[in-house]
Amino acid sequence: MRNRKSIELLHKSRIPVIIATARPPRTVKYLLPEEIQAQAIMVYYNGAMIVSEELGLNQHFSIDSKLSSELIDYLTEMEREHCLSIEVEDNWIK
Repeated sequence: MRNRKSIELLHKSRIPVIIATARPPRTVKYLLPEEIQAQAIMVYYNGAMIVSEELGLNQHFSIDSKLSSELIDYLTEMEREHCLSIEVEDNWIK
C-alpha cells in the first residue's frame, strides 16, 4: 500500500514513474494494479516494448527478421532438443 501511495503522489506531482520489467504486458496485468499501469510509463521485455497511456505511446522494438531467422536456423541445426518460444507484441508463440 505504501508503494502505491508513493506512486500516486509522484503522479499527482507530475513526476514521471517508469516501471521496467522483463515480463510481457499480459503477465503484468495480474501483478500490478490497472491504475498504476495507466499512470506509469511501462517498459516490457527488457526494453523491447514501451507503453504510456497518458502519453499515447506504444512502441515495439523487435529483433531484425534476418537475425531471428539465423537464430532459428542455428537452433534447428545445432540444438535439436531446444525449446523455442517467440514473443510478438504480447503474443506468445511456442
